[in-house]
Amino acid sequence: MSRHVLCITEFFFFNPNVFIRTSHFRRLLEITLRVGNIQASHGMPEPPAEFVKINCRPGMMEVCFAWAQGKPFIDVTKMTDVQEGSIVRCITRLQEVCKEVKNAARVIGDPTLFQKAEAAVNLIKRDIVFAASLYVA
Repeated sequence: MSRHVLCITEFFFFNPNVFIRTSHFRRLLEITLRVGNIQASHGMPEPPAEFVKINCRPGMMEVCFAWAQGKPFIDVTKMTDVQEGSIVRCITRLQEVCKEVKNAARVIGDPTLFQKAEAAVNLIKRDIVFAASLYVA
Protein backbone atom coordinates (compact mmCIF):
# COMPACT_ATOMS: atom_id res chain seq x y z
CA MET A 1 0.00 0.00 0.00
CA SER A 2 1.29 3.41 -0.82
CA ARG A 3 0.92 6.46 1.39
CA HIS A 4 -2.05 7.44 -0.78
CA VAL A 5 -3.78 4.11 -0.18
CA LEU A 6 -3.23 4.58 3.55
CA CYS A 7 -4.82 7.99 3.26
CA ILE A 8 -7.82 6.54 1.42
CA THR A 9 -8.14 3.69 3.91
CA GLU A 10 -8.27 6.14 6.80
CA PHE A 11 -10.97 8.08 4.95
CA PHE A 12 -13.45 5.33 5.81
CA PHE A 13 -12.54 4.78 9.47
CA PHE A 14 -12.42 8.07 11.33
CA ASN A 15 -15.40 10.33 12.02
CA PRO A 16 -14.45 13.50 13.88
CA ASN A 17 -16.29 16.79 13.75
CA VAL A 18 -13.29 18.15 11.86
CA PHE A 19 -13.94 18.18 8.13
CA ILE A 20 -10.75 18.42 6.06
CA ARG A 21 -10.82 18.83 2.30
CA THR A 22 -7.80 17.57 0.39
CA SER A 23 -6.99 17.43 -3.29
CA HIS A 24 -7.94 13.75 -3.22
CA PHE A 25 -11.11 14.29 -1.26
CA ARG A 26 -13.25 15.50 -4.16
CA ARG A 27 -12.32 12.40 -6.18
CA LEU A 28 -13.15 10.16 -3.21
CA LEU A 29 -16.54 11.83 -2.88
CA GLU A 30 -17.23 11.21 -6.57
CA ILE A 31 -16.30 7.53 -6.25
CA THR A 32 -18.38 7.11 -3.10
CA LEU A 33 -21.36 8.77 -4.80
CA ARG A 34 -20.92 6.43 -7.78
CA VAL A 35 -20.96 3.44 -5.41
CA GLY A 36 -24.11 4.86 -3.79
CA ASN A 37 -25.75 5.21 -7.21
CA ILE A 38 -24.84 1.63 -8.13
CA GLN A 39 -26.28 0.38 -4.85
CA ALA A 40 -29.47 2.38 -5.43
CA SER A 41 -29.79 0.94 -8.94
CA HIS A 42 -29.62 -2.55 -7.42
CA GLY A 43 -32.43 -1.87 -4.96
CA MET A 44 -30.66 -0.57 -1.87
CA PRO A 45 -33.08 1.72 -0.03
CA GLU A 46 -30.46 4.28 1.04
CA PRO A 47 -30.30 7.38 -1.22
CA PRO A 48 -26.84 7.91 -2.78
CA ALA A 49 -26.36 11.28 -1.06
CA GLU A 50 -27.11 9.69 2.32
CA PHE A 51 -24.64 6.89 1.53
CA VAL A 52 -21.94 9.52 0.93
CA LYS A 53 -22.83 11.39 4.13
CA ILE A 54 -22.64 8.24 6.25
CA ASN A 55 -19.49 6.75 4.70
CA CYS A 56 -17.24 9.73 3.96
CA ARG A 57 -15.19 10.55 7.03
CA PRO A 58 -12.06 12.35 5.91
CA GLY A 59 -11.03 13.93 9.19
CA MET A 60 -7.72 12.15 9.61
CA MET A 61 -6.66 11.60 5.99
CA GLU A 62 -4.06 14.35 5.93
CA VAL A 63 -2.81 13.46 9.40
CA CYS A 64 -2.29 9.78 8.51
CA PHE A 65 -0.72 10.73 5.21
CA ALA A 66 1.73 13.04 6.98
CA TRP A 67 2.54 10.30 9.51
CA ALA A 68 3.17 7.82 6.67
CA GLN A 69 5.52 10.36 5.09
CA GLY A 70 7.62 10.27 8.26
CA LYS A 71 6.66 13.60 9.79
CA PRO A 72 7.30 13.94 13.56
CA PHE A 73 4.33 13.44 15.87
CA ILE A 74 4.47 17.03 17.09
CA ASP A 75 4.01 18.27 13.51
CA VAL A 76 1.17 15.83 12.92
CA THR A 77 -0.68 17.04 16.03
CA LYS A 78 -0.55 20.61 14.74
CA MET A 79 -2.50 19.61 11.63
CA THR A 80 -5.78 19.01 13.46
CA ASP A 81 -7.79 19.91 16.54
CA VAL A 82 -8.21 16.23 17.39
CA GLN A 83 -6.60 15.24 20.71
CA GLU A 84 -3.29 13.42 20.67
CA GLY A 85 -4.75 10.22 22.11
CA SER A 86 -7.33 10.07 19.32
CA ILE A 87 -4.60 10.56 16.73
CA VAL A 88 -2.61 7.70 18.26
CA ARG A 89 -5.68 5.45 18.32
CA CYS A 90 -6.53 6.34 14.73
CA ILE A 91 -3.02 5.53 13.46
CA THR A 92 -3.00 2.33 15.53
CA ARG A 93 -6.33 1.25 14.02
CA LEU A 94 -5.00 1.98 10.53
CA GLN A 95 -1.98 -0.21 11.24
CA GLU A 96 -4.28 -2.99 12.44
CA VAL A 97 -6.29 -2.78 9.21
CA CYS A 98 -3.08 -2.95 7.17
CA LYS A 99 -2.00 -6.04 9.11
CA GLU A 100 -5.37 -7.67 8.37
CA VAL A 101 -5.00 -6.85 4.67
CA LYS A 102 -1.50 -8.35 4.77
CA ASN A 103 -2.80 -11.53 6.38
CA ALA A 104 -5.67 -11.76 3.89
CA ALA A 105 -3.22 -11.32 1.01
CA ARG A 106 -1.11 -14.16 2.38
CA VAL A 107 -4.15 -16.42 2.67
CA ILE A 108 -5.41 -15.72 -0.87
CA GLY A 109 -1.91 -15.95 -2.32
CA ASP A 110 -1.46 -12.38 -3.56
CA PRO A 111 2.23 -11.57 -3.01
CA THR A 112 1.96 -8.07 -4.50
CA LEU A 113 -0.80 -7.04 -2.09
CA PHE A 114 1.10 -8.72 0.75
CA GLN A 115 4.21 -6.65 0.01
CA LYS A 116 2.22 -3.42 -0.28
CA ALA A 117 0.42 -4.04 3.01
CA GLU A 118 3.70 -4.94 4.71
CA ALA A 119 5.28 -1.73 3.41
CA ALA A 120 2.29 0.24 4.72
CA VAL A 121 2.67 -1.31 8.17
CA ASN A 122 6.36 -0.39 8.15
CA LEU A 123 5.55 3.21 7.15
CA ILE A 124 3.22 3.85 10.05
CA LYS A 125 4.50 1.63 12.85
CA ARG A 126 7.12 3.91 14.36
CA ASP A 127 8.04 6.35 17.10
CA ILE A 128 5.84 7.45 19.97
CA VAL A 129 2.58 6.19 18.45
CA PHE A 130 3.69 2.59 18.96
CA ALA A 131 5.73 3.04 22.14
CA ALA A 132 4.67 1.05 25.19
CA SER A 133 2.25 2.95 27.37
CA LEU A 134 3.66 4.88 30.29
CA TYR A 135 0.52 4.05 32.28
CA VAL A 136 0.83 0.28 32.04
CA ALA A 137 3.23 -1.22 34.53
